[in-house]
Amino acid sequence: MPENPSLLHVVGRTADGRIWHTMRSPTGWTPFTNVLQAAGLAGLSGQAVDVSCVRMPPGGAFADGLYVLVAFGDGPPRLLRRAPDPVGTFQQMPVPPFPVARRVAVTFARSVASGAGMTRSFLHTAVVTDDGHLLVAMQDAPGSAAVVPFDVEGAAGDRGELRAAALRPAEALDVAGPLDVELVAVGADGRIFHTSGHESTWSFLADLDTTAGPGARPGDVLDAGIALSALVANYVIVVGDGQAWLARLALDTGTWTLRWRDLEVSSATFTGGPGVGGTFDAVFDVGTFNRITTGSTTEGLHVLGTTTDGRLWHQLRVGTQPIFRDVERIGVGQVVGPFTAVACG
Repeated sequence: MPENPSLLHVVGRTADGRIWHTMRSPTGWTPFTNVLQAAGLAGLSGQAVDVSCVRMPPGGAFADGLYVLVAFGDGPPRLLRRAPDPVGTFQQMPVPPFPVARRVAVTFARSVASGAGMTRSFLHTAVVTDDGHLLVAMQDAPGSAAVVPFDVEGAAGDRGELRAAALRPAEALDVAGPLDVELVAVGADGRIFHTSGHESTWSFLADLDTTAGPGARPGDVLDAGIALSALVANYVIVVGDGQAWLARLALDTGTWTLRWRDLEVSSATFTGGPGVGGTFDAVFDVGTFNRITTGSTTEGLHVLGTTTDGRLWHQLRVGTQPIFRDVERIGVGQVVGPFTAVACG
């Protein structure tokens, strides 16, 4: 059965090289599950270095469910699928022949030819290799023999050594073939780039910090994430001083509805008698961020990040005063160790 659209999957890597999974709903969080152990890969526990995930909707050759891509320090990435609840089991899936990677990203694209009643889903995977190269692959069916990882910079332009990447899903009607997905890359020089494409076709790897972009970034970028909510692309970044920021682009108009905003600052408006009231900013500093991701459900836009002290934080961007809350201590009520990476879908 399809999952509840208000459900958010969260996966994270802890410092001991393990991968954990929990689900957030409007009523609370589920207990953490050891992903590699649940997938029958207990022998790889302790070796994971990064993780990414995406929830594939029904339709197309790929079965719906949560797809988790895990990078390992001594071997190629592994792709796992978690079946929708109430089954909730993990199984290993075929993955393109990537080399050893230090960062991974995964997303889907779904095109629907409504006149023909046909739905096609494409799974996109990306890795940043140990030497900072960006490779991508697109599959239209599990185990597709034609999939070969493609060097994005070979088509879109070399931007030097890269340190991170993120992919945004894409969906469209009346399109029978593959869709372009947006890819965001973070350079070792602290710049943030974006490009779009599929298979071996990718557009110019452009600097997001241009006059048409979200304005001057607030510092050198360490990590980035991107999510789609309605017709808005939400970009989140962590910069060199450990602060987390958000910008929003309206896809239907091509205008930035929000330039960079500090996610640890919330605004509240108070009213009162003469000379009393107004809008005030309150700072909720939870530490120094080093990783960040974002995802959308019917509950709203979610932002998750890890801080240098190993804490895992969650913020729901609704209401006038969203703040970060500790996932382990306040959400799940279960401490599994210091987190070093996080993804959601």
